[in-house]
Formats: sequence, C-alpha cells, structure tokens
Amino acid sequence: MKLLVAGYNTRHIVCSAKRAGYTVYALDHFGDIDLRMCADGVVTFDSIASSRELMQHVQEFGFDALVLGPGFENFRSPCVTLNNSPEIMDSVTDKAWLAEKLRKLGMRHPDTHIVCEDYVPEFPVMVKPRRGSGGIKNRLITCEAALSEFVSTHCDDEYIAQEFVHGIPGSVALICTGDEAQAIAVNEQLVGVPWLTHLPFAYCGNVTPLATPFGDEMMRLAEELACELGLVGSNGVDFMITDDGPVVIEVNPRFQGSIDTVERSTGMNVFDMHVKAFAGALPVQARHARFSAKALVFPHGMLSVDAGMSEGLLSMLDKGLAADIPSEGQRIVPGDPVVTLLAEGQSRDEAMGKVKRCSSHVLRLCKF
Repeated sequence: MKLLVAGYNTRHIVCSAKRAGYTVYALDHFGDIDLRMCADGVVTFDSIASSRELMQHVQEFGFDALVLGPGFENFRSPCVTLNNSPEIMDSVTDKAWLAEKLRKLGMRHPDTHIVCEDYVPEFPVMVKPRRGSGGIKNRLITCEAALSEFVSTHCDDEYIAQEFVHGIPGSVALICTGDEAQAIAVNEQLVGVPWLTHLPFAYCGNVTPLATPFGDEMMRLAEELACELGLVGSNGVDFMITDDGPVVIEVNPRFQGSIDTVERSTGMNVFDMHVKAFAGALPVQARHARFSAKALVFPHGMLSVDAGMSEGLLSMLDKGLAADIPSEGQRIVPGDPVVTLLAEGQSRDEAMGKVKRCSSHVLRLCKF
C-alpha cells in the first residue's frame, strides 16, 4: 500500500508508517533530515492555505491513500483519506462546540465561552484560539480590565475564554473504529517547561506512561467520548488531572505528538493500528516495557543552523536521542522547535533526566 502523509510536520507519522512496512511519501513544510532518511519521497512547501492548493501539490505523487497530518486535518480531499470525516473534524476541533457536547454528556469540562459573549467570568480564565494552536497562543487573563483589552482587539468568534483548571496535564491515546475504542496509553503532557521554552503554555512533549490513580477513569472517559463522537483511527483526549479527578480539556481527532513515546514505551506501532481501525480492527490493550520521554526544545530567538550545530544534532540522531533534525542553513523562528529529544528509562525521573541533559547540550549547540 502506497501512502502520502501531508502536513506541516509529518516525521512522527511517516516514520511510524515506514516501520510498519508501508511505502510512504511526505508532503512537509520542514523537510527535516530524518524525515528524508525515512520516507520513500519528500516534497516540501512554504505554505498551503486551502484544500484546492493541497490537491495541486498531491498530484505530484502516486498513492493509494492520503493521510492528512498537522495543519491539514480539516481540509477536504476527493482522494481515499485515512482520517476522521471533515464533518467530525469541523465539529470536534471547535472548542466551543465541544464544550457544549461535553455539557450534554455530563462530562467534567471547564466553563467555556466565546470571548465576545456577554457573560461574567470567574478569574483567572484561559483565553485560547477556538481551533488549534498547541498552546502557543494561549493566554492567562486574571482580571476584567485585561479581558476587556483582549476583547477590544479580538472581538470576533475566533477565541474562547475558558475556566482555568489547576492540575497535571495528561492525555489518553486511543484507537477507534467509529463505534468502539481501545485506549493504548495514558500520557503526561509537558506544557510550558522553563528549560524547554519561554512560552508558558506551549506543548513541549510527553512522558509515557503517566502513573496516576485516575488512569483507569481517564481511559474509560476517553473511550466513551470517542464512541460518542464517532472517531476513527488514532485519536487523543487531553485532560487536566485535579485533586478531584480528571477534567476533559480537548479532543484531538488526529495523530498526536505522543506517538513517539507511546511506541517507544509499548513497542506497538500506532500507524499500523490506525490503518487497521478503518477496517474495524482494534488492538489489544498495551503493556508498557519502559518509560519514554519526548521533549521539544524551543529557540530563545531567531536561529540559523550552522555547521557545528548540524553536526551535533546529527550525532544525537545517530544515538537515538533526537529527531526532527533541521538542515544546515535552515532558519528557525520563535514558536517553532529546534529539535525533538527522546529518551527511555525504567522510571520517569530517569527518562526525564536524560532529555534534560540533552536539552542543555542542544542549547550549547545553539549558542544560547
């Protein structure tokens, strides 16, 4: 089976597909070195703003099925596509729609309003884009004056204000067939980690598994919600784990960044399970052989990859410590990660200790 994976960053999906034995091509914005080493062919692009533009690019390939990755999941395609339907994507990725759906299902979820609605919030509130962002554009607002200032410059329906929930960020990765679902991992989410980013709410990676007394409840809720939404393939549900239990934050009806840690922790192949789910097959429950950590290192400012940095990152790739390796001469803007770090251990602390030491090495290579 020949597959095309299209997205802004596709390495994690493409390499999983290749390990599963598929012939796989990539349409990717970054064109990282390890993506090119893995894929059967790579075409890069600067920007694609519409489904029509995407179709113009995919005509360069011969393939049996298309997988829409990061940034493209809501696009519509006449091709055979291994994704949730556009109608499901449009609904589930709308945080305002999801909040109302969760309310009707009786699942715990932060109180959520479109920012320009006339309502009286309890501060603090988290203001975030109604769709997407990976936490990069999230902003914590602590008073009425600050919210009024934000509304004055964003008085539309593209942002939501959400009750701020204190807790540990986590997620459940699951495989779904539309009417059944099997959770395969409970993950810790790394958000706004100071030694990885200056962005306070940016997604920075994962640790798999997350040891929590609420793990079984999180998996049950995620499976129930996935079936209610009719999700198919690889999907994820984000939670905030409070003292009183898990609170659903978002649903990710697509491949998640945790694919790296889930696979390295369990030995399972997420992409293969994703494809088989479209034929109605669910995997067995996963067993974790080790802890796996993934960390995204963000630049402190504009960065150009020089020869020394490129050589150092390639050495880390060879040792299995890094992924998403930029090419020499590539410019990395604030908000885009420099590199992904990966490590395993027999405990969370061991795995996280390894990626933290590697992050210090990366920052030295970047000369920050």
